[in-house]
Amino acid sequence: LLTVPSHPIFKPIVDYLKSQIFEVKVKEKKERIVSKWKKVEQQYFSKLSKILQKPIYQADYKCYLTTLFRCPCYYEGGWFMVSAFSKLSNQIYVICHEFMHLQFIHWYREYCLKKGLTNGEFQDLKEAITFILNEPEFSGLISFKDKGYPLHKKLRKDLKIIWRRNKNFQIFLDESIKIIKSSRK
Repeated sequence: LLTVPSHPIFKPIVDYLKSQIFEVKVKEKKERIVSKWKKVEQQYFSKLSKILQKPIYQADYKCYLTTLFRCPCYYEGGWFMVSAFSKLSNQIYVICHEFMHLQFIHWYREYCLKKGLTNGEFQDLKEAITFILNEPEFSGLISFKDKGYPLHKKLRKDLKIIWRRNKNFQIFLDESIKIIKSSRK
């Protein structure tokens, strides 16, 4: 949905965004993303389900193209965003990253909160565990590397050690919760 500013200075910009050229480019981008995603979707969900030790929660998720480079995810609304201007490999990575968030929230949020994490700590854990997308389990499927946020660098490093020990998600999750709770000041 395009909100049109009323000031005349914005008219050329709005006209361009509404133009056939822009619509065609966005449509082409969307078609490429959909085509590539369809090629990896089943394999990705199979791997993610195995790693999280839960079936894929099927919701009516929506993926929106954005002209920004930030790609938020909104669990309650069932949507996430992918940048229209990123490379296709990055767009597929973002889809995988956001689906990992959505699945983790669905299956493990209540568990983590009952185990004593605050909502903020749960959000940190949700962001930190995406390092798993870089692990051998996803090789050949995702070519773009998950770097995470600088805020979670140490946590990601600690979690990677735990993950590589036995790759059992429930054990990994319980140990991760202990690490986060013990790091409170």
